[in-house]
Amino acid sequence: MEKQNQSTIQNVKDYASLGISDQSLIQIQKKAGDLLQKNTAQDSDFFKRDVILPGVPVVLQKEHKNDKREVSGLIKIKQKQIEISLDETHPLMGVEFCDLLTAMRNFPQFVSRAFEKNLNGSTALLSILNLYQSVHGAFLHIPQGVRVEDPFVVEIDSSGIENVFPIYLIIRMEAASAAKISIRITGNLEDSTKKVITIVTQIELSTNAELKIFEEQRCDQGSNLSSNSIIDIGQNAKCNYFIHDLGASELNRSLFANNNAPGAEAVITGIYEAKNSQKFSFDTVQNHTASHTTSDLLFKGVLGGASSALWKGNIYVAADTIGVDGFQKNNNLMISENAKAESIPGLEILADDVRCSHGVTIGNVDKNQMFYLQSRGINKEEAKSLIIQGFLDSAFKRLDYAIKAKDTF
Repeated sequence: MEKQNQSTIQNVKDYASLGISDQSLIQIQKKAGDLLQKNTAQDSDFFKRDVILPGVPVVLQKEHKNDKREVSGLIKIKQKQIEISLDETHPLMGVEFCDLLTAMRNFPQFVSRAFEKNLNGSTALLSILNLYQSVHGAFLHIPQGVRVEDPFVVEIDSSGIENVFPIYLIIRMEAASAAKISIRITGNLEDSTKKVITIVTQIELSTNAELKIFEEQRCDQGSNLSSNSIIDIGQNAKCNYFIHDLGASELNRSLFANNNAPGAEAVITGIYEAKNSQKFSFDTVQNHTASHTTSDLLFKGVLGGASSALWKGNIYVAADTIGVDGFQKNNNLMISENAKAESIPGLEILADDVRCSHGVTIGNVDKNQMFYLQSRGINKEEAKSLIIQGFLDSAFKRLDYAIKAKDTF
């Protein structure tokens, strides 16, 4: 633990350029060091984080009742205000959908568990930063046996923010529950102001739970976005996570899918479309620590201009497990001579009775396809667009379009 602590503290200075004040860095460093040394989240001071940031006003909209509603609840997160709208029937079923600080006050047992897992599982300063600076965030809890059909929506508005915008999202699914959630990260596309957005998404699925997630990222061109998603999947539970990245000048996304019990299943899909000088980096890990677990990951990217993308993936299978099925695939389509892509797949298999594989392709627009389409009277730009659509089609087919609901009741 001492070595882990030192690793974290040494990286503090690297974040000074992100706009975090020296005073805040010192406080984060002290908090991180103290808690890592104790290796516990049960300390009485665990929730006392107001030394760094004040609270944020929460506006609770009137409850709605409309048979034609398209969403179950909506949380709009802005730097100076959080707006919440809820379907009035959900409190009766025990569903909790609220902002982060309300969850810390009313449901400390769930938030404490999420924070403790995050801290004990990572030495990254991103996690420490969000742990102690996030006052913006959302919390969703679906009780045992409750199945919600209409999706919940979390909308994060990055326009107008200053310096650093840390956000913490927590989703907890109890046994035999089911839900859908749409996470939208938006911004002013014309805004080139430099800013840093850090998001930690922590998800836990209990036995037989089902969760479908759609995340769409359209940050403005001045944003540097760092996202860290941790998914813990229980026995016979299933998580389907679909990501669509379009914005941000620089994106660093990490995702950990942990199949922790027999029958756990993770289906992860990522689509990224980079242009100009955007830089995207992805680090995905599929952990199989139990027998008879499944993971299926597909990431597809289209790169234009002078953009670049790096994908690193790893499938880990623990010793003494059997019947594990893990797959990962990364495909890149280059539509510009100046675009760059790199793929680094990895397998770490410590058992014999498994089926794990990976595939990688990096290619350009097929000239024969272009010639065929143009010979049928389709102009060059339309032909290229059709080829891109065809390339991404297999990934989009994995999306449950019901998750992409409008944010209205």
